[in-house]
Amino acid sequence: MTRILCATCAVAALACGSTTTTTELQGNARIDALFSVPATSVSCIRLVASGMMKSVPKDFAVTPGQSTVSLAMNGIPTGTVMFSGNAYAQACASVQTSTVPSWFADDKTVEVVPGTTATVTLNFHANGNATVSGNFIPDSFTVTTLVGGLGGPQAVAFDGNNTLYVADAVTANGAFSGMAIRSIDVTAAGATLRAGSVTALGTSDGDGSTARFSLLRGITFSAGTLYIADGCAIRTMATTPPFTVATPFPNANCAGPGAIFDIAVHGEGNDLYVTDPVKFLVWKVTGSPLTAIAVAGNGTSGTTDAALLSAQFLGPQAVVFSDASDNFLVADSGSLDGTNFFGLLRSVSSTAVLTFAGNPHMGTMMDGLRLNAFFPAPRRMVSDGISVFIADQNAVRRYDIATGAVVTVAASLNGASGIARNPASKALYVADTGGKAIRVLTP
Repeated sequence: MTRILCATCAVAALACGSTTTTTELQGNARIDALFSVPATSVSCIRLVASGMMKSVPKDFAVTPGQSTVSLAMNGIPTGTVMFSGNAYAQACASVQTSTVPSWFADDKTVEVVPGTTATVTLNFHANGNATVSGNFIPDSFTVTTLVGGLGGPQAVAFDGNNTLYVADAVTANGAFSGMAIRSIDVTAAGATLRAGSVTALGTSDGDGSTARFSLLRGITFSAGTLYIADGCAIRTMATTPPFTVATPFPNANCAGPGAIFDIAVHGEGNDLYVTDPVKFLVWKVTGSPLTAIAVAGNGTSGTTDAALLSAQFLGPQAVVFSDASDNFLVADSGSLDGTNFFGLLRSVSSTAVLTFAGNPHMGTMMDGLRLNAFFPAPRRMVSDGISVFIADQNAVRRYDIATGAVVTVAASLNGASGIARNPASKALYVADTGGKAIRVLTP
């Protein structure tokens, strides 16, 4: 096998000029690429410029054997920008999401200032020898506290108006002592207990504080109802007084899902999709009465991409639909050896499970393009249709759907366990479990 070392194999991005729009400043880039290309190694270079809120990709056809080539990118983000690059043996028109690059670039983060010139050098390595140079930037969003003094918030759900619901697990002497659903008016702050108890556990249905929960995990809001993952059961809470709690899917003895960690509502029939890290499956809960059907995973732990019921999950944590299709993303986290833990972002289509981002790397958090990115412990996700925001250990990461770029937008949390988004303000609400608080990330 011939290993090619670039003479410089560098990409110098020169940012120049900018225009102002109603949403953000944009920059233009002239790319000077200096590289030594073997005859069959590189036919296409894909560059991605990733800012805090968007990523801009562009493909460049490369004639093998060139030593220099000038490239141009327009409308790139300004501010802190991560530049990434992959090189492919195939022609650009043939490059698909699943195409394996022949070369990877070490990602580089620089400040792109309108009206000035920024220089970026990307060093490419043959596939199998890539490294990632570092994280995007901590706290690109402004992080403030909405409410503190909670027990241990596990998940959050936004109703599309001004109410944020919180699944709060209270501990005493190192053990769970209470489980409660709280609501927060995001315009006025202050948390109000709506159901459950901070001093008692159980499974009783009923109105408001007479109800009991056993192990709160994910929650989601849809059409006036809060859907609640409680142990291996699905509970509901009406979001108007008296906040009645019911159990439409008791799942006796955990005969279906062994545990429900996250829950999403999708489709005209309000089908429920849940992640099950105990049985390594994703389930669809549907019908009347509700019945659980395994839709992805073969029930064994692993990272194998394959047809739906042949694929493996490490331990599916979160599920999110980024558009109206039936395709969804799963935040997958676990270990292959019981010692080294890591996370992956998996895509589930109508036919197969594919790994879109992440790599086994002992819990390291690094930004990068698709498989060059590392997730230590992704737990919850929310999407605006352009990006997927991921609560990952002590940080919030942004996955750009179009390009596969992963950047860190906040990194000062103490256990990010839940995340929700306000479409009007674009704010993100994060359940900071260790901090016993709800944080607000404002762009």
